[in-house]
Amino acid sequence: MNGFTLFLKLLLLLFTSLLFSKNDSPDLREIHVQLNWKHQFEHAGFYAAINEGYYKRIGLKIILHEKNSDSNIYGDVVASKMDFAIGYSSIVLEYLEGKPLVALASFFQHSPLIFLSKTSSNIRNVSDMREKNVMVNIDTRSAASLLIMIKKEGLSLSSMNIQEHSYDVMDLINDKTDVIAAYISNQPYLLKEKNIAYNIIDPANFGYDFYENILFTSQDLIKKDPKLVKDFLKATLKGWKFALENEDEIIKLILNKYSKEKSYEALSYEARIIKNSLMPATISIGNIDIKRMKRIVDIYDEIGILNANSKNIDALIYNQNKHIVLSVAQIDWIKKHPKIYFTGDPNWLPYEAFVDNKYIGIVNEHLKLIQEYTGLDIIIKESKTWNEALSMLRNKSVDILSETNASILKKEMLFTQSYLSSPIIMVMNKKASYKNSLKDIKEKKIAVVKDYGYMTEIKEEYPYLNYYEVNSLQEGLLAVENEHADVFLGALPQSSYWINKLGLQNTRIIGKTKFKASLSFAVRKDYAILVDIINKALLQIDESKQQEILEKWTKATFKENSDYSIFIYALIISFFVIVFLIIRQILLKKYSKKLEYISQTDSLTKIYNRVKLNSIIAEQLNIFKRHNHSFGIILLDIDYFKRVNDSFGHDIGDSVLVEFSTLLKDNIREVDSVGRWGGEEFIIVCPFSNKESILLCAQKLKKIIEEHDFFKVGKKTASIGISLCEKDSTIKSLIKCADIALYDAKASGRNAIAFFK
Repeated sequence: MNGFTLFLKLLLLLFTSLLFSKNDSPDLREIHVQLNWKHQFEHAGFYAAINEGYYKRIGLKIILHEKNSDSNIYGDVVASKMDFAIGYSSIVLEYLEGKPLVALASFFQHSPLIFLSKTSSNIRNVSDMREKNVMVNIDTRSAASLLIMIKKEGLSLSSMNIQEHSYDVMDLINDKTDVIAAYISNQPYLLKEKNIAYNIIDPANFGYDFYENILFTSQDLIKKDPKLVKDFLKATLKGWKFALENEDEIIKLILNKYSKEKSYEALSYEARIIKNSLMPATISIGNIDIKRMKRIVDIYDEIGILNANSKNIDALIYNQNKHIVLSVAQIDWIKKHPKIYFTGDPNWLPYEAFVDNKYIGIVNEHLKLIQEYTGLDIIIKESKTWNEALSMLRNKSVDILSETNASILKKEMLFTQSYLSSPIIMVMNKKASYKNSLKDIKEKKIAVVKDYGYMTEIKEEYPYLNYYEVNSLQEGLLAVENEHADVFLGALPQSSYWINKLGLQNTRIIGKTKFKASLSFAVRKDYAILVDIINKALLQIDESKQQEILEKWTKATFKENSDYSIFIYALIISFFVIVFLIIRQILLKKYSKKLEYISQTDSLTKIYNRVKLNSIIAEQLNIFKRHNHSFGIILLDIDYFKRVNDSFGHDIGDSVLVEFSTLLKDNIREVDSVGRWGGEEFIIVCPFSNKESILLCAQKLKKIIEEHDFFKVGKKTASIGISLCEKDSTIKSLIKCADIALYDAKASGRNAIAFFK
């Protein structure tokens, strides 16, 4: 009986612990997320992360808000009504117009926005839409990819009958309209379900590929709680990974918990399109490429809706390791000052210098990082002397100057914090003994560079020393080398660099002082806000990056005592270098043919690559100039190749490229050369050809291609552009002319041949 009672007590204890275990968990922080549409698979990452407990483990309770007529996704995030939201590529416009937003991830690598028509309408291309009824929301922000496609294909909205979008695919089915703007992951399924054949006109196939479903937040939230943003993003990406690997489970979750508006079959279709086309496995989930985003900015500008002085969106893209948060005032200031001008010392390597009109050195590496982190557009203006650089800042022809924080400009300018410090060292004749401080050289003639910042501090403490002013560091080192001065005072990296660079034999570093050359930036006094912006960027440059920059530019290090063992090490190293060179020469001879093959062959198709094609065209140009033997170029592009990758995957896409290259290689003359120019573009160089003979070659290839059955894909076609060599032709002009002809071939409906006119 006692045993049974004990069993009941244990059972009751277990039940009680299970009953209250959920309530005993710490309070979860509520996070509000605004979706850009209704509950369906396009938001699957959130559902998975919630269901799998990814958010709960980091102390978050996620509340998802469907889009409705009152939703203002960008404004609500800025106003902190929402913590995160899903937006569109138009976020670049919102940012450039002043909204302090940060794009965290793009879940859709390709926009799902397309034009959809019924096959029975015979509307297959943009050109077929002239004078047709078209349902599209002409808000240029959301429909930019469609509008730029229309514009580039030679049409305008006025050439069509634009109808207010009902967002009801039945209007297309019932012939109330001819074309509708649609999502490739939704409306085509409804037509397929009713056995209605349809055509898709996708901007991506015309080169206008936008991001979509972009997760973003406010700069304010990143500033207040960067860990929250980082953890939320990580959990969401993890949720998407789970959703793509377990789509059936997530579809059932959507139907059971979120929405029954779409059927299981419709959600499955949506999931398949998202997985295979919009979120390809070859691109990491959430990836945002800054170059693609800048291309999107250019498209908005081309349409005529970019109302901003600057196109700089570097600070829009989130980088959890480098992202800095600028205030609204700082963002506004950058927008009002689209270009910032800078100069530096023209002869101060490894810190900085102008060499062949190019600015280089340690300071330049830091400037690049400042631009990357802040979005500042810094224009570098060359100075001829250090005094000229000082004058340029004083007269405001530049806004920033590279300086040390002990500068003579301290009373005239503002200064950023120091970002790199190096000891000021003493350089003397190699026979001199080690020196501990400047007191040890008080009887010596000391060469110093005139007006260098760190000298202000040294002269204040040691006014009695015998200073000998020179115009440059090199002049100072040579003064010691040639015994015109006893000592030179300079920064360690710079002095080491130039001792090696000048090949000085009679000088060496014999000691260091307590003083330092601490690099900073001098900024004109009326640009106080710029100092704060630069300081924020400098704080993000970690020690490992600093070390990497120093190692790149510093050639020698300070040594307090002579080390004669270096001679032995040099002999040993020399021996191994000689042995290495002998072995290397043997290997180079052995593999030279293989290296040559690799250097001129496309790794996938095994035909010539772009480098080799350029060489062949250059050779043909020389023959043309010497002997007037005409030749031409055929540029081929596989039509709608992107659909192959999206529908069948990149492995099949690669297979098509290989098959296509084999067709070309097997059906040209022996004197012709074929190569892959890039992507799905191929070039054939045709020596001894005129307009008639090269046209026959192109027609033959066009017919062979369109009749060929490609593995798993079936029929494909190609558009072909042709250019012929003329008197003033160059490699660049020949390719450009062929490319223009190719564009004309595509504009005429593809599977066509066009000459450059």
